[in-house]
Parts: sequence; structure tokens; C-alpha cells
Amino acid sequence: AIFFGKLVFGGFGQNIFNPAAVGRAVIFASFAGATAADIVTGATPTSAMAAQNWIINTSEGMNSFLSSFGGLGNMFVGLYPGAIGETSSLMILIVGVILAYRKVIDWRVPVTYLATLFVLATGVGIIHGAPLSYSVFHLLTGGAMFGAFFMMTDPVTNPTSAAGRVLFAMGCAIITIVLRLRSNLPEGVMYSILIMNMMTPMIESLTDGQQIKMKAKNI
Repeated sequence: AIFFGKLVFGGFGQNIFNPAAVGRAVIFASFAGATAADIVTGATPTSAMAAQNWIINTSEGMNSFLSSFGGLGNMFVGLYPGAIGETSSLMILIVGVILAYRKVIDWRVPVTYLATLFVLATGVGIIHGAPLSYSVFHLLTGGAMFGAFFMMTDPVTNPTSAAGRVLFAMGCAIITIVLRLRSNLPEGVMYSILIMNMMTPMIESLTDGQQIKMKAKNI
């Protein structure tokens, strides 16, 4: 991940892809049988929902599904099987708020991503008659929270302007929903980040990001 995701582009500050996402993508693509859906041996909420094509269109069905993992409360706290670091939405939110307060990350990115993801999931739920818990599930499962606070906020691989970061986050949310509902992947967050990483230079040009201004000044 460090070599192909960072060094080949020139090292720190020059890479266009998030190295952590590159490493995970390679592992999932190369060792899919060994890693299963979420690098655990048992069923996870993500893999279980993916097996149902990410649609449960009745309140009874959704309640039954969530109860098998202890309900939304358990998922929020993190008491369910899943990939390391991404199960506890509560802990991620606490750390994310601290990082945003200390201005280590831009709060616009996670807020825009999670809000867009929720709106899109709600729209899908309304079309299929799914309850509101279906939309909340999209936020709490998989890498949505982890990706929003710790990967999309990478200052090197996302746009530098405020408007650009909003567009970046919205693009990630749209691609996440599309991949979850229409692809054969169990998740969509990681690949949505990598795809939008490729779009960052174009977003910078459209929104006159700081990188473009500094380049023009130096010239």
C-alpha cells in the first residue's frame, strides 16, 4: 500500500490515492475467499444485508434482521462482528468530534457524506417501502462512519477548498449507495473513496482549490 499508493507518485503529499484504501482494496481483490466480507468468519451485518441485495422492504423484516445483531443500539455501540476499527460508531463519533474541534479534520466532509448517504438511503427506502431504520442501518454498518471521519478527510487526497470537499463527500455517498445496491460487492465505502480520489484534481480545478492557486502563484 505504501509503495504503490504513495511512493510511486513521489512520496508524502504527492499521492492521489489513499494508501490505506489501496491496501485494503488489494487484499479484498486478491484474497476475497480468505477475507470473506468483513475479515471475520461469522456473518456480519454488512454481509448479511448484501446477501439480501441491500433491500428489506418491511418493518417486520427489518426488525427481525436487526434483532439478530442486537438491534441498532448494539450496532451504534459496536457489539457485533465486523472489520477492526469500524464497528463502534459511538467511539468513531467521539474521536471524530475531537479531531474536528481541534481542526485536524474538516467537519464538512463527514457531515456532508453521512447526510447525503442518509438522504439517499431514505429515498431508496421510501421507493421500496422500507422503514426509517433501513436508512440508519446504512450509516452504522460497514465502513461508512470510519471512512467518513478517518479516510475521506485525508488532506492529501481530498480537495483543499470547502466547496470541493463538499462535492467530494457527496460523490463518495452517491457511489457508496450505487455500489451497495447495484454491484456484487458487500460494501462500497472503500471503492467510493478511491474513485473520488481520482476526481480530486478535476474538483480542484472546478472550485479553484488552494493547490491551483499556489501553482499559479509559483508560476
